[in-house]
This record gives sequence, C-alpha cells and structure tokens, in this order.
Amino acid sequence: MGIFLKKHSIGKTISKLRKTKGWTQLELAEKLQVSNKAISKWEKDLAFPSVEFFPTIAELFGVSIDYLMTGKAPETEIIVMSKVELCAKNDDVKLFGTIDYEVLKNKDESGKTILDYMLKYDSKKVVDAFFEKYPAKYIFENNYMRTGCINWYSEKVLEILIINNKIDELESIGAFSRDANHMDNGSGIFSPQWSKLILTHPNVSKEFKMRCFRTMTGNEINSALCIALNNNNNKDVSLIWDIICEINNRGIKAKQKKEKEVAGRYMTSVQYSTTPCKEHEAIGTSDYYKYFVVELSASTVQTLLDKGYIDIAKKANDYNKIIDSNPRKRGQNILSEEKIQAAELKKNGGSSEQIKTLSVLKDGIVQIDKLLETKDLKFAKSILKNYPIHRVETFISWFKKKAWKDFFTYAIDNNKTDLAGFVTKKDTKAIEAFISESFKKTASNFGYPSFDGKLFELRTKRITSYKPTISEIEDYLDAYKEQVISDFSYQLEKEKTIKDLTTDFFVGEMKKGNFDIVVVKLCVRLEAILKSDFHYTGDFSSMLNSYCSRFETRDDEANNYDPYTPNVLNKLRMHRNGIVHSDKKKETLSIQELEFCINHICGLGG
Repeated sequence: MGIFLKKHSIGKTISKLRKTKGWTQLELAEKLQVSNKAISKWEKDLAFPSVEFFPTIAELFGVSIDYLMTGKAPETEIIVMSKVELCAKNDDVKLFGTIDYEVLKNKDESGKTILDYMLKYDSKKVVDAFFEKYPAKYIFENNYMRTGCINWYSEKVLEILIINNKIDELESIGAFSRDANHMDNGSGIFSPQWSKLILTHPNVSKEFKMRCFRTMTGNEINSALCIALNNNNNKDVSLIWDIICEINNRGIKAKQKKEKEVAGRYMTSVQYSTTPCKEHEAIGTSDYYKYFVVELSASTVQTLLDKGYIDIAKKANDYNKIIDSNPRKRGQNILSEEKIQAAELKKNGGSSEQIKTLSVLKDGIVQIDKLLETKDLKFAKSILKNYPIHRVETFISWFKKKAWKDFFTYAIDNNKTDLAGFVTKKDTKAIEAFISESFKKTASNFGYPSFDGKLFELRTKRITSYKPTISEIEDYLDAYKEQVISDFSYQLEKEKTIKDLTTDFFVGEMKKGNFDIVVVKLCVRLEAILKSDFHYTGDFSSMLNSYCSRFETRDDEANNYDPYTPNVLNKLRMHRNGIVHSDKKKETLSIQELEFCINHICGLGG
C-alpha cells in the first residue's frame, strides 16, 4: 500500500473518473455494491479496493487496470497499413507507380482494394495517375470486369469518376449514351442512386452536374429535382430547373417549327419523347419525329409548391399543359389553377377562407368530395350558391351572357372543332344542343346515392332521343345541390350523435337501471344513421320499416332472411313510443333484447 501512495493515488484516479461520469459517491457505491463510506475512504486514500474490484472498476469507467494502478494512459496503438492504403492516404503517386493492375482484383489484409481507399481518402493525385495508367474504358473492357452489367468494380470506378468530375472518362465508356451495352443493358448510369451522389457530394462541380442532367431521361430528372428539393438545396433546384427550361424550350420550339412545316399535309404525327435524342434534336423518318422534353410529375410540381417554389411550379405546370405527352392519361400531370393559387395565397398571407375555398375547387368547379371533407355546413351552402358543380353549369352561364369568347377559348383548348365552328357562327341552337348532349354524357356518373330515382329517370331518357333543355338541366342541378346540403346536414348530425351515444354510454345507463333512457337514445342514434347512411326519408316508423325490409327477403344466396332483427327493432320503436307518448301502450323489451339492440345499432354508422 505504501508503494502505491508514493507513486500514484488510486483514490484520486477513481474520484476523477467518477466526477467525469457525473456520479455521486452513493451512485458509484450502488454500481459496485459497496457502501458509500467505502468509496469515500478509497478517494481519501484511507483504504484501497480489493484486488477483485479492479476489473469491474476498469470496465465501469472504460479504462485499463494498468491505468487505475499507475495513472499512465496506454501508448498510441501502432496501425499497420497496406501499401495500397498508404499510397491513397498520403496521396503519394510514387507509391502508386509500384502497383500494377492486378490490385483491382487483389484485396489487402483488410479486404480492401485501391478503389476503396481512393474513395475513403479522396486521393486526387492517385486518382489522376491511376486513370492515366489504366483508363476507365480499359477497366470496363477488361476480362476481370466484363460481366454484362454494373458490377462491384464498375460501381467503385463510376463513383470515383463522378466525384472527381471525370467527364472525359465517363464519355469514353458511354456513360452519357442511352445505348451503351455495358451500362446495365442500355439504361445508362444516372439512376436515382447516382443522382443522389451527384447532388450531395461536395466535390461534384456545377459543370459536371449540368453535363449529367442534360442527358438524363425525364423520369431521372424528376428524381434528381426531388432529391434537391428534399435536401433544401436551392442552388441545385435552380440549376436543374434551368436545364429543364433549356430542354423544354428547345423541344417545344422544334415541335412548333415542324408542325408548321407539315401543316396542311397528310403527316401530323409530331410527338414528344421523355428519353433524350442525340443532342436533343428532332430525329426520325418522314412521318414521325421525336422531341425530348421533361414533363414533371404532378407530385414533383406539388412538392415545388409545398417547398415554396411557386414561380417554378407555375412554369412547370404551364410546360405540362403544352407537353401533356401521354394521350391515354391526358392531363394527369397538370395541377389545377386553384392548387397553385392556394399555395400563392398561403405564402403571401392570404385569408384562411380564401385558401379553404380554393381547396374545394378544380378548374372553377366544386369538388363535392372535397367540400364534404370540410365538415362545415355553412361554408358548403355558400360554395354551392356561388360556384358551379358541373362544367355544363358554366356553359349555361356563358350561353346566357353570350360570352362567345369564353366558349371559343374552351373549344380551342379542348380540341372541340365543331363547337368552335358553332360559336364562330353564333349558332345558338347548335350550342344549346352541345350543352344538352354534354350533360347527358356525364349525368350517369353524376349524383348521390339518395338521388338514384332522378338519375334513373335521366338514364332512361338517355336511351331515347330525349334532349334535356337548359331549364331542365338547371332544375336538375339545383335539386342536386339541395340534396348535397341535405345529406351533408344528416352526415354531420349522425357524426355528432354517434360520438355522444356510444356503446359505453348505453352500457353505463344499463348498469344504472335507466332502461327508458337507453331505449329513447338508441332510437335517436338509429334515426340519424337511417337518414345519413341509408338515405331514408319520412318519419322514424316508415324509415325503420324500410330498413327492416332488408331482413325479410327469403334469399338463400345472400342470406338476408332474418326475422328476429326486425321483430326486436320494432319492439324497440313501440317501447320508445310508449315512453314519448304516454297515451300509447308501452311494449316491454327484455334485457337480452335491449342488449341485442345496443350491439346492432352501435355496429351501424361506422
């Protein structure tokens, strides 16, 4: 003990380590399962830990036993590096010169190759010297690496070339060519994986990024733009957008020029392509041309809006209106003007009411499903009063106002040449017939479940030569709006009712013996559900009869026959009538029947 005191204080070392951890003497004592007095004696050098404590104390503080006893930190560990790692770490070209090509397939003691260490240490001189001696083209054509797809070696080489801006090397292996055989069966290298590296690695230059993005497909540029947006990288968003504008302006201009050349001739098939052609110029046969453009997806345009790039989103949407390259999914990538206006208002501090209004409109037409999502009856009434719910309603407004210019613009934008001719001649009969036929074509998919009778009538008339007049269409639309408001009101009422009258509520009242309250409230809940979900009308008795008829049909296939349910529900109604109307005879329900009613009715309206 005396020897330790002369050379080193174990107690002070323990005290120092304890304070570093932020522990009290009591906390350390609990961890070592000794008394706090023992810790105090150790730290004051009045006593020392027993030998068996040293391994536990050393492990607890993350030090060696030798450090506890001597206070001397261990000497720095000597790290032995392989030759390939040393040359990359020191960026020593001389060491590199002694390494032959076999190092690509031979791994060192750590299982690494020179390629791994080039990436790890960012060895500029070694990279330059390596590709000067072994060009990328040679590596890709070498037997060790030719596997028909991008393999482990190829990926390492590509990554090194990208982060070192080796455009010439990449061009030599056809990395920018869409038909390079060794580039993963011709799909090129610039997948989202490489886009992320290009956009996030600090070494990649602006010039290199521009070279890459100019040769990406439309889908790849979409992915790259989304990566830049998600990283909140304004510079890269701006860069990619400039490239998109450059490509689209060239493609649109080339198409417009070619369309003028072929105007009046038999050939009118001038199409866009989202896969780049050579130098983005028009190519093809005498009757087919392709023009490279970038059509941003609706989700990408929406992301631009969400991130606050309003001006870019508006321009991208305008490009998409011109391009709209997929005839089978016409307009799928075009956002409504209301979405863009809402984003502008939100950014510029517009009122919540304005933004809310825009959220339920699309191209000026009320979207009923969006309107119902607001859960605001007063707002719904205002919207249906001031905005159309069908395109035909807009046509009728133009027709009455004689707004022929609006009609003509619509006809041209939607390629309706017949309508354009009618409007030019101001042929009101033909325009009215167009309005009537437009409504008949869409009316079969236009309505509420509770509006089936009216729709059936209209569908029946569609089969004949019936042509609804403008007045009849207006009556139909007004009735439809009234039905929407009525159903919306019932829906909100139902939601409030089932929120208050839950299974727990009824079970609680049953336990208290409040059976009459349970009966009355069950009927209130059921009535709200029958109005909202089943669209029944009339008094409670007639609605319940309509509902119960569903269980009274003998249909073995549908298994609808169930005499018990309507019988018990009608007993519930009669019991309720006896409570509400004291002059009527009260029907008595058993406890089991009342429990059945609770389970059945609370199972509805979900």
